Amino acid sequence: MRISVKKSNGVTSYKLTSDLDYIAALGQVFLFVIFIYTSLASPLWYLTLVPLLCIPVIRLHTTESVLVVTGLGVQLEERGRLRYWSDCDKFIAVDDIRAVFINEIFEGCQVNYVLQIILKKSNEVCLAFRYLRPGAHTLRQVWKCIERA
Repeated sequence: MRISVKKSNGVTSYKLTSDLDYIAALGQVFLFVIFIYTSLASPLWYLTLVPLLCIPVIRLHTTESVLVVTGLGVQLEERGRLRYWSDCDKFIAVDDIRAVFINEIFEGCQVNYVLQIILKKSNEVCLAFRYLRPGAHTLRQVWKCIERA
């Protein structure tokens, strides 16, 4: 997992990108090249166009980010594997935030940490980094930045 932090003029962005997906993507590209090479010799070469049509839709990595704008709010962004169907953006104004917590969750025998933002009006809980699980140190940095906003 790669973590990038960008700070400029009261705006701080924390972005997580999965790494294992790149390794899987290289394997998929290798198999795809072999598939095209072997199928061009067959009379049904046009069937190789079907996987090519899927390439613009499939993203090879998952990205989640938290954008903290001082005085305005927090924007949660998710970019999944499917380019047009799994993207999700949510903006939370500073006035709507009741509290921000770092909680431990148990998944099997593993302990993970999540950053929860509790909203005032709807008693809704928003999770930052729902699918990619950063460590407690990274979540502590994001928590401090949100608390300052």
